[in-house]
Amino acid sequence: MNRLSCAAISLLLASSLAFGLPAVALAKAGADEEQEEETSNAKPDAGGVVIDPSSGKIAEGDQITIAFPLAMVAPDLIDVGNQPCPFVSEPKLDGTFLWKSQTEGVFTVSGVVAGARPRLTLAPGLKDAAGKPFVVKDWSAEFTTPKFAITTDFTEHEQLPARPQVYLDSTYPVRLVEAAEHIYFQDRDSHDRCPVEIIQTVEEKSASPLEATAFRVGPREPLPVGRTFDLIVNGLLDAKSRRPLPYLQVIPAGKTEPLKVEWVGAFNHALEEPSIRIKFNDDIDPVEATTERIRVEPAVEKMKLLASGSAIEITGNFNLAQRYKVTISPELKGDRGYGLAAESRWGATFRPKESCLIFPSSQVFARARQELRFAFFQVNTPQVTWKLARIPSEKLSAVT
Repeated sequence: MNRLSCAAISLLLASSLAFGLPAVALAKAGADEEQEEETSNAKPDAGGVVIDPSSGKIAEGDQITIAFPLAMVAPDLIDVGNQPCPFVSEPKLDGTFLWKSQTEGVFTVSGVVAGARPRLTLAPGLKDAAGKPFVVKDWSAEFTTPKFAITTDFTEHEQLPARPQVYLDSTYPVRLVEAAEHIYFQDRDSHDRCPVEIIQTVEEKSASPLEATAFRVGPREPLPVGRTFDLIVNGLLDAKSRRPLPYLQVIPAGKTEPLKVEWVGAFNHALEEPSIRIKFNDDIDPVEATTERIRVEPAVEKMKLLASGSAIEITGNFNLAQRYKVTISPELKGDRGYGLAAESRWGATFRPKESCLIFPSSQVFARARQELRFAFFQVNTPQVTWKLARIPSEKLSAVT
């Protein structure tokens, strides 16, 4: 029995170590990586060579200025394009170099390798203006480039449309054909995939039909109802350096909900015509509100359907003593693209108009006279007797 206990304890300790070590290793790897990014043995000011910036992040469009302690080119090469760059980089930085003086030039970056650490050294065989070799063995400069990443402002929806559009931003151009292959909607439970299509405006297509840093994606077919989806970016490559995303990216999209009827009510307000209103959990396009999709029994003469926001109002010559049956078809769809899960039936009964007196405003002003006259509405009330009381003069000062 003791031997079994010892074996169990040993197994528990071994399991703890087995699961604990990777976490420690990952934390140590992260710390080492951070330390590696911060520590550099580059010497950007060696030999009197000055470079600005001398370190940090660089990206497409940035400029690097380099100055030498003596003349490097003849005066006639100043501001002349397509000049050989006095330094080289590993990995390579694409760009153009322009001498601004005999000792100073500017390199304009036109392309970088994503997530890299380009190291600059003086070009082999570099010579000064007099034709003498210019060598500074210790000179170097080191930079970092932005990592390849996909970002979005899209937030998870409680009620996801059937065909949502998600706007994505990339730190580097991607090939849109590849984006359509490596991006998809995925059912969170069944892991079923729904392929996407790339959506571009006319301006976006004309600017860059094959590559883009910003684009929208949407499912090729409506997403199934009653499911929870994520947008997955898996293995997408940077168009130029052909480096993939460093990790599988998951963007929570939301749940697809069917159209629902929240309530149906018969209204008979004092100053309005009787109507029946249907409230949904989604906005309804007026085109969807038809007599084929919404039936009222018994039939109502001069019946009209008006959709506004998430409600449909039914008007017509109602018999206020009649109880009506309202049937909504699953063919009726909301703006999100989903219909009812099943046919919905409701009853609607009108009540008499509420007894009320409606004045034109909360205060009535009239000229001083022997009698008081003003218009008001008297709705569904018995005969009303009015009495006007004179306010004693000593109390007038308290009346505001």
